[in-house]
Amino acid sequence: MTDTELIKAARRVLADLTPIPADCGELCGRACCVDEGSELDSSERGMLLFPGEARLASRTGFLHVSRISPSDCGPSLGFAECRRRCIRHSRPLSCRIFPLVCYVRPEHRTLSRPPFEIILDPRARGLCPLYVGKGENITKEFRNGVRRAYAILFRSPRQVRFACRLSAVLDDYLEFTNDQTEL
Repeated sequence: MTDTELIKAARRVLADLTPIPADCGELCGRACCVDEGSELDSSERGMLLFPGEARLASRTGFLHVSRISPSDCGPSLGFAECRRRCIRHSRPLSCRIFPLVCYVRPEHRTLSRPPFEIILDPRARGLCPLYVGKGENITKEFRNGVRRAYAILFRSPRQVRFACRLSAVLDDYLEFTNDQTEL
């Protein structure tokens, strides 16, 4: 399967799953969806796209897709910014799994099919009201769905490399938050 086909399959797994049995965007005013900007910087906000997802995201009509070359994430990555109200069935994978993320421990990052954990995304701290406790307010069905979606994605070496590079970025956040609890 191509990366794009794997993305579609992972999206199907997560089709109607949400972190809680309600619209969590009502709790925070859609903080993860709306770019209010920051007085500290004027840069745009958005979501990283998985390998093979840029073409899908560019067809949505509500996302602006660009390329970024972050020095800490390896080669150029797709990046999506919302330009209008979200069409839920066309959301990027990063949006669908938030506030969870796949984490590959440093000692496993050289393996071709490393074991992975699903953790609360430390970048969500201070943004997402679901980032409390150990994530016990996030439904088991959602956590399991995210785990199944990553199992599908990990059939691709590009997806594994992406997850390992992102995990390396998360290391700094996790050290700061001191929270690596697997869900």
